[in-house]
Amino acid sequence: MVLSVTFASLFTLVAMLSQNKAIIAVACILFSFGLLFAGAMCNRMLDAPKTIPAYSIGENGENTAQEMENPKYLDGTKREIVQFIYDVNPGGQAIQCSTMQVVNLTRLPIYSLVIVILTTGAGVWIFKKKDLK
Repeated sequence: MVLSVTFASLFTLVAMLSQNKAIIAVACILFSFGLLFAGAMCNRMLDAPKTIPAYSIGENGENTAQEMENPKYLDGTKREIVQFIYDVNPGGQAIQCSTMQVVNLTRLPIYSLVIVILTTGAGVWIFKKKDLK
């Protein structure tokens, strides 16, 4: 529910930036796809396994498999930063909810409410600056 309000708040902010309805509609669609794409990229980065199998063929023609570290695996501070971006991004939240793999369930509504407050404040500020005829 809070995620839907967040998307509505973001789209309302975009609508406040322009008076052309066609541009607003296209911008909102592209913005939502951009958020979902960014969420999917974060999901892929966080789902990378820690090790990957490495296959090799010996001199006798026998196959051997060894586990080696995955160079694309994120750990430490990088993982925390990507997880934070994934949690704050409404597209990332939508992906987490749809896959039912939410890591920080209590934080997501808080991040969404912060986005709603910021975008509502920005929308009110922009609306006050507009020259209404």
